[in-house]
Amino acid sequence: MVIGVLNPFTVLNPEEICWIEASATDPLPRLATSRFEFLGVLRDRAEFEQKLASHWMSWMGMSGRNREGLFQAIVELNFRGGRATYLEVRGREARTPAPQEVLALPAIVAEGAEGAVHYINPRAISRMRVYHSRLDPDLPDGLWFAEADEI
Repeated sequence: MVIGVLNPFTVLNPEEICWIEASATDPLPRLATSRFEFLGVLRDRAEFEQKLASHWMSWMGMSGRNREGLFQAIVELNFRGGRATYLEVRGREARTPAPQEVLALPAIVAEGAEGAVHYINPRAISRMRVYHSRLDPDLPDGLWFAEADEI
C-alpha cells in the first residue's frame, strides 16, 4: 500500500496494518454488505462497556429479543501486538454466521466520529469477541467449543 505520491511517499505492508482512520471532504469509499446496515467504531472501552450493559439484559432473553429479524452486536476486536478497537453493528438476521461474513470482507468499513471512516484489516485480527442479539447463532462447521473456564 502506497500513501502519498510526491516526495516522500510511504509504503506499508498490508498484512501488518490493523486499521486506517480516514476523513475527507469528498465521500470516502465504503464496502457494502447486504446484511449490515450500520457498523460504527466506539470511542473506547468505556463506551463499549456502556453499550453492552444497555443491551445485555434484552439479549439474554429478559425482554424484546430479536424483534422483526433485526441483528445487533457489540464487538471487541483484538489485533496482533495487543491493540483493540470496538464496534457497534446493526443489520438483519441471516443464515451466514456474522463473524464469518465479517472476516471474509477485504476490509471492515465502519463509521467513526465526525464523519471519519475506519478501514479495518480482517487479516490482522487475532480475536473477535461478539456480544449479539441472536437466540441461536449460526456458527461455521469444524469449530472447537470450550466452556468459559477452559479459555
